[in-house]
Amino acid sequence: MQLEKLKVKELIHKNKKIVGLKLIDSTILEAKSFILATGGKSRPETGSTGDGFRLLKDLGHTITEPDVSLVPLTIKEKWVNQLAGTTLDSVKITVTQDEKRQLSKTGKILFTHVGVSGPTILNMSKNIRELLSYGQVKLSIDIFPTLTEGELDETLTKLFQTSNKQFKNSLAPLLPNTLASVIVSLSSITPETQSNSI
Repeated sequence: MQLEKLKVKELIHKNKKIVGLKLIDSTILEAKSFILATGGKSRPETGSTGDGFRLLKDLGHTITEPDVSLVPLTIKEKWVNQLAGTTLDSVKITVTQDEKRQLSKTGKILFTHVGVSGPTILNMSKNIRELLSYGQVKLSIDIFPTLTEGELDETLTKLFQTSNKQFKNSLAPLLPNTLASVIVSLSSITPETQSNSI
């Protein structure tokens, strides 16, 4: 029998007890006991299509609509895909909506070809999903959360003053090369500018 023909179409019940199954090809299977183990909806490629929710609803159970949790985030800005595979440790992620801070966490993130992932992002994803039902959210990444703006400015000033490298090559002591390259391209500074003249 082909696997597709074994798909359950309906649970047959009498007096609040399941007494049989009706398969998609109308075959009826009867037994003394049944175990419903269909999985959720998150991995349809494994055969887990969410049919279990429908079958339980047909029996009269109340079903809470499944929601996302522990998922990576897709980012609109296209420069993010240039950082795919880049990991940053101990960065501060702040989520804002309508210019108001909603949540913030510090930890490790991983850039993907469409956005961000990693432990910190996955742990924030459920809250972000809830916020998205009210509108767009903005994600900010502080890659130097232990430094104040003044301390970071001082660090960059010292780095530039003591370097005879071009701007595009000067950020290597502070950042991974992939991130440094993106920051240079997003800045208004010509990449070939001598760092000590910035």
